[in-house]
Amino acid sequence: MTASQIYQQLLSGMLPGHKMLAPLHFDSMQLSEQLGQYGAAAQHASKFLELHSNNDQYSEKARRTLGTWEKYSGKISVDRSKLAIPNPSEAFTNSIDMRMLFVPGGKFLMGTINTPDAPAHEVCLAPFYISEYEVTAGQFGQFMDETNYRYSHYGYSAINNYARTPNHPATFINYEAAKLFTIWLSAREDTIYRLPSEAEWEFAARGTDGRPNPWGNEPADYGIHGNLGRFFRVLAMGRLATLEPVGSFPKGRSFYGLSDMAGNVSEWCLDRFDANFYRLSPTHNPTGPNAKNETMKRVIRGFSWRDSIKENVAVTRSSLDMTLFYDNIGFRVVREVAPVKVNCQ
Repeated sequence: MTASQIYQQLLSGMLPGHKMLAPLHFDSMQLSEQLGQYGAAAQHASKFLELHSNNDQYSEKARRTLGTWEKYSGKISVDRSKLAIPNPSEAFTNSIDMRMLFVPGGKFLMGTINTPDAPAHEVCLAPFYISEYEVTAGQFGQFMDETNYRYSHYGYSAINNYARTPNHPATFINYEAAKLFTIWLSAREDTIYRLPSEAEWEFAARGTDGRPNPWGNEPADYGIHGNLGRFFRVLAMGRLATLEPVGSFPKGRSFYGLSDMAGNVSEWCLDRFDANFYRLSPTHNPTGPNAKNETMKRVIRGFSWRDSIKENVAVTRSSLDMTLFYDNIGFRVVREVAPVKVNCQ
């Protein structure tokens, strides 16, 4: 049983007004945030504020959680009767023209013996949907328009000198901006969108055959498998090194058909970063370490247009302070599916 299920069981079994309800709602709020389930976090924050009379640091945290959800849930009411209802094992296109691919879950070997910071270990994942492409400038611009979001990067617009068209990946994205996008999209479709966990990202890239790179076992080829090797691409291809439209390198598609998991922008993951967690992580649906410090670095996966090509693209880990943004940092999203039991024997 997961921690989330334990909390829900405790909450459902207690009488209204029980003195332990408030701290349980607070803990459930924090756990939901760690799992990227921001709608549930807001509900627990609201219940906590109803039950907790003290104006303290816990109340401030709960108000911040609830306020963020309310502010970035957006103004557009989508006719959900017209939304595509995803069928298990089938791809679908959501309300903002984002194509979502199905990953069936199951057991895979995460990491590799060739990378000491990412040792091989078995992980079992539940099924999920993940966006075929990195979130585009057009999609991020739609979020900005509907929520009146103003980015901290001065003068930022979704279309810029790097993301030159709506079909280029959104860039200059910090962790908070990616999180707020998923809050907006979750509320828009009344479901759960979030960043992928590090394990989900790697499984979507590598699948079950242990490949070191999203496209397979062969070494990366500049300009063939992805928008990689900035300076090498200038020499090899004779054109300006910068971002390319999503899906420009079909030979670099991953095991489950995702594009640009190597190249264009490096991608935020849901997990906090801990160099040792990878060795010690749970075997079922790991979502990163718990942390006392909310500002811990977050996991970054994949290589970008600025990076030279290295081995084991689908396994190599990196991290970044969650407040930082660069011209080669973006993200893709996961849509959760109804819980199912996965056989990982």
